[in-house]
Amino acid sequence: MNIKQMESLFSTVSLNDVKIAGFILLFVLALSILSLFNKPQYLGADIRSLIQESAQLCEFSKQDSDPMIALQHASEAFAFLQIARRFATDSAIYQSTGVSPTDLEKLLVQRRNDCVASVKRPASLTSIASGYSKL
Repeated sequence: MNIKQMESLFSTVSLNDVKIAGFILLFVLALSILSLFNKPQYLGADIRSLIQESAQLCEFSKQDSDPMIALQHASEAFAFLQIARRFATDSAIYQSTGVSPTDLEKLLVQRRNDCVASVKRPASLTSIASGYSKL
């Protein structure tokens, strides 16, 4: 582009167009800044429900008579804790639920390890311990 073409390009843009573009830019900038401060309020409720589900599945795991189902519930409980940790920090989880994620993780890992150990037992011991017998 030469200088005359650039001058003709700028002469077609009016001062009014520049003002409108400036207002739009300021509006977008203001919305961006407001979105930084406007955090969703429902996140705490979601975190609480994830931690509650994790604790409930851990209890189901303790009550299961079949070691494979107990292992499944223990693994799901651990997964729910990890999902909650993806969405919030440990301190935010603690503030929202009153449960320490680190302590809950230790409990869930121990429960899962217990379930794995019971699954690895010989079939005769597993069937006796779970109340099932071979037909």
